[in-house]
Order: sequence, then C-alpha cells, then structure tokens
Amino acid sequence: MTESEFAARHVYGDPDAPTSVVEFGDFECPYCAAAAPVLRELVDGSEGAVRLVFRHFPMFEPHPYALTAALAAEAAAEQGSFWAMHDVL
Repeated sequence: MTESEFAARHVYGDPDAPTSVVEFGDFECPYCAAAAPVLRELVDGSEGAVRLVFRHFPMFEPHPYALTAALAAEAAAEQGSFWAMHDVL
C-alpha cells in the first residue's frame, strides 16, 4: 500500500473535497459516538465541499476495548467495509 492509498483509507465524502475534517476517534468514547451523526450531516450537506477523515485514537485506560474495536474496523476496512463497521461500533 502506498502512502497516498493509506492516507485515503478512511475518507467519508468526496476524496477531492477542498476542506477536510480530521477526527481522531475512539470507538468506546461516548463523545465520539455523539459527534458521528453531526459529522456525517456536515459532510452530506456540504455538496462535496467537505470530507471526513477518520484516524484511530484508542484511549486504553478509560476504554479497555477501544484497541480491539479499532482492529476490528481495520479488518473490515480490508474488505471495503470500514464505514459500515464504524457505524456498528
């Protein structure tokens, strides 16, 4: 996988959008869960002007299963289903 392929792995919205919102998320974080629909609405309502880029940031102490969830999301990404798994987690 090239660096540009890796950088584009977890992008929601138009990959060429002029504005990027980068979320460093933890799948066990209640604040990240609350932000998810707001971020989706932002991208969906931007008419291609905004994209969401997700990066994993599992916080091990308060969220003991965050790393396992991140690994599950990466396994789903290998099958082209990162955002589906993101929504489930």
